[in-house]
Amino acid sequence: MKSAPDYRGVAKVFWSGRSQAVRLPAACRFETTEVEIVKVDDQLTLRPRGKDWRAYFSARSRGSLPAREDLPLDERDRVR
Repeated sequence: MKSAPDYRGVAKVFWSGRSQAVRLPAACRFETTEVEIVKVDDQLTLRPRGKDWRAYFSARSRGSLPAREDLPLDERDRVR
């Protein structure tokens, strides 16, 4: 079951140089400088751009992430 939208309104579409732009209402502002765009048929979805895996692996190689404790191996029956 889908939930009701948090906001429903109208936004202005305009041209900025040779690019089309949309002026978002204050209630829909993003707290980021980049968004991902997903287009399905005639519908567009904008969402904050997530970090890609490179950022994770870079932080991991710098030691920025806490070390992970290895779990003990399970005891298994011997295969015959």
